[in-house]
Amino acid sequence: MKVTGAVLRIERSSSYDGEGLRTVIFLKGCPMSCLWCSTPESQKFTNEVGCDDSKCLRCGLCAKLCPNNALQPDTEGVPRSIDGRCRGCGECRKNCPVQANSLYGNNMTAEEVVTEIEKDEVFYFHSKGGFTFSGGEAFAQPEFVSEVFRLALERGINGTVETSACVPWGNVEKVLPWVSRLYIDIKHMDSACHRRLTGLGNELVLENIKRFDSCGMQIVIRVPVIPSVNDSVENIVATAEFCAQLKNIVEFELLSYHKLGMITYKKLGRKMALKDIEPPSYEDMLRIGEHVKLTLPNLSVKINGGEI
Repeated sequence: MKVTGAVLRIERSSSYDGEGLRTVIFLKGCPMSCLWCSTPESQKFTNEVGCDDSKCLRCGLCAKLCPNNALQPDTEGVPRSIDGRCRGCGECRKNCPVQANSLYGNNMTAEEVVTEIEKDEVFYFHSKGGFTFSGGEAFAQPEFVSEVFRLALERGINGTVETSACVPWGNVEKVLPWVSRLYIDIKHMDSACHRRLTGLGNELVLENIKRFDSCGMQIVIRVPVIPSVNDSVENIVATAEFCAQLKNIVEFELLSYHKLGMITYKKLGRKMALKDIEPPSYEDMLRIGEHVKLTLPNLSVKINGGEI
């Protein structure tokens, strides 16, 4: 039986999601719902339809012709997804006279994903790159992810995972034999703040990071820096001190908050909670990075991919 997974999209030639040039497989479904999430279309495990309300004619044709009754007009007549009903058939896009709809999600087999990965094989060879599973959450689909890894490694293509680490360890164990390096976010060191910001506490995240470390995994810790939310000296230093306990951490990276997901929030009919917060300046990021360097003087510390 072929193993299938919920894929959001596949992006090529990324240089920010692991070593060398990467093919990034974005998956659907995440246990967290971070207030600053830049890919809100990845949060739900089910397919969704987004609508550009500036184009939409409010004609209702897409909802009427949807074979699964997956769309329902909101109070302004803009079609919105009903959870769990969309099957990704694309009829809503096909029947929209102004192409206002976007489809988020597609069920793919592991073989189909590996076929897409193989198209970039020449770039991996020259750049020492490979593929990366990104959010949603890869460990939430362990059978699918492990099968992609198995098939890709048979072809000599390496892979890695970006994870929230907020998953049961049983899920992780199914994938670990295929992975040598992980990229893990730490959102906040205070569990109460973490719960308020993401919907879940951080206990499982920190516990899993320690278990990854004890398994000998190479670990890259990433911290999304959101002004007035998690950028205090206390939180940054606490994060660095936690990382100082890890034996197999190879890199610490600070990532600037941005607003690139605002258009998608609007298409999905959702509000972006932190839309009024501005991205941090490079000077602010550098100041935070210096605090990390003081605590982790022998570790590579980066800001948005660049070493400081």
